[in-house]
Amino acid sequence: MNIDIDNLVQFLPQERVSDFAGLTPPELLKSTEVAIGGPELRDLHKKLIEVKKRLMGDATTISAREKALEDLREQNEKLKSEVKRFKERQGQSSSFILI
Repeated sequence: MNIDIDNLVQFLPQERVSDFAGLTPPELLKSTEVAIGGPELRDLHKKLIEVKKRLMGDATTISAREKALEDLREQNEKLKSEVKRFKERQGQSSSFILI
């Protein structure tokens, strides 16, 4: 937008003011980045967005795997109790046969 931030008294043409006022917050951020830091700052911001998306994907994967692990632990506990009951029955039936 070619805004000179060193000149605090600079006036913008009316059409530029209306363009600026109509920007959404993400568009405003991008325009400010371009005005202040040029394309380097904009590229850095894009990289940060990509890293955030990747981290969010990783967090989702971790959450899903933690839930799956918890489900498997619960299933394992149920199977342990079933194995215990089975062994008890095997012990009872073999002693029953011996009598």
